Amino acid sequence: MAKLLSFNLRAAFIALILGLAPIAGLANVTDIDLSKLRNDLRAIKLHVQNGISEPADVAAYWAHLSVLEQDLRAGKPADEMFVPLAGARAVQQEVDLTNFRLMLSTLLHTYTGENAQGVVNAQGERGSVALSVRKGVVTLDDVRAYSIAFGLPPLSDGTLTAPVVIWPGATLRLSPGERLAMARDKGAFILAMGTLDVNGAVIESTGPENIHTPSFTPFVTVASGGSLLLKNAIVRDLGFGRTEKFSGISVAGNLLQQGAAKVSITDSLFDGLKNLTLAGVTNAEVSGNTFFNVRDNALSIVNAPKTTVNNNLFASGAMHNAIRVDKGSSETQISNNIFLAGERVAILVRGGSDRVQVSKNLIWQRAGAGIKFLQTQCGLVRDNILLDNRQKGIEIRKSNGTVVAGNLIAGHGSAGIWVSAKSAGARTSLKENVLISNRAGLSVATGGEILMDRNNFKRQLPRLLDGDIRRLTPSIAADLGGIIPLRIKDGSTEPAVNSIGFCGSDL
Repeated sequence: MAKLLSFNLRAAFIALILGLAPIAGLANVTDIDLSKLRNDLRAIKLHVQNGISEPADVAAYWAHLSVLEQDLRAGKPADEMFVPLAGARAVQQEVDLTNFRLMLSTLLHTYTGENAQGVVNAQGERGSVALSVRKGVVTLDDVRAYSIAFGLPPLSDGTLTAPVVIWPGATLRLSPGERLAMARDKGAFILAMGTLDVNGAVIESTGPENIHTPSFTPFVTVASGGSLLLKNAIVRDLGFGRTEKFSGISVAGNLLQQGAAKVSITDSLFDGLKNLTLAGVTNAEVSGNTFFNVRDNALSIVNAPKTTVNNNLFASGAMHNAIRVDKGSSETQISNNIFLAGERVAILVRGGSDRVQVSKNLIWQRAGAGIKFLQTQCGLVRDNILLDNRQKGIEIRKSNGTVVAGNLIAGHGSAGIWVSAKSAGARTSLKENVLISNRAGLSVATGGEILMDRNNFKRQLPRLLDGDIRRLTPSIAADLGGIIPLRIKDGSTEPAVNSIGFCGSDL
């Protein structure tokens, strides 16, 4: 398996360098061999379940599956997005102690006070004292040395035993091969209002339960306009509580300074993390990462417009959504990701997150559904493969102007496509989707106006339609290839002049 993946990765890379990798949709969805695809997915799932010690090569998995024609390295490389800090003018370090309650109060104004007292209590008799980096660029060795000097000595293996605060204008830099361990029983954590620059390091929680706050687990929070540059890293067992603030790795941006922070998270492994949260930032990048055995939503995007989520692997043990896009995270793009198993909906888009695009993803064997849009405008669900999920394939609920096009939806325990709870005048466009062996092809409950064009129901027999439109089955059965565009409205069908896209879409 490893040899096969390595060979295919080289081939894909060579093709990309030569300009041979087309940017298109599904590779002729009607010709995809589902039996072979399922076998290939089982092999990848077994490979993942045998244990992950480093980020998976998602591009190699795509090459092995050979189902998408895509640019495997779409987007601007993270290395080109930001000027390396090493070239910056040196600033003398300024380090002392601080009461971290001052920093927490900034978070509490925006992200509520839940779990904050638990963080304070976890410090025990020491109280809310943290090492404070006010100026300059510090390394992990610097942090350890200053911790000793200020009476907060690490353990013998270098594990930090107290919180560290990075102020605006200061930087904590972790380099390849370094290990930033934080003691759970001592209440250690990292709070950065400046820059956290991580390349090739390990960040993890260690030690026994905290006797003062048993639920406490170390975390890394980037707050108040701080920047997070994280690549080639391994992050293990961080995060606790029920808010964005302490979720594991979180960027809790200052909503008044939205857009100031730089957030790039690439080619890293998140193992046993509670959650990766991006909140109150814009133009963040999450690319090439592996999420394994997460304890909540793997990735939460909250009030974080124009986020790019590309070429990630979500595998094993996810108890909630793999990706949740919420609270106005408009113009987010989710593409080329692979989802293996897990609970609930793989990709949930909701809360006024408009003009979100979900494209070229593969979602297999979720206990929940594949993709759900809830209370959105102008969403696009295009060229995805949804296979063998226990519930619905694609659900469009309380949304308007959604275009669902070119998706392969097969083997679902509920409807392949579900459209419901639409307000008067709301429209949905279904175009060039292929539905195979789902419990029902299309199910509608108060679905508003639906435009149908060239959807393929040939392998969806006998249950083509369900819900409010079940009695319209003869209209679909008479044209299983969907050659004649139809409009479904008010419980009846009529020929449609065209099925133009909505909200400026050219579909």
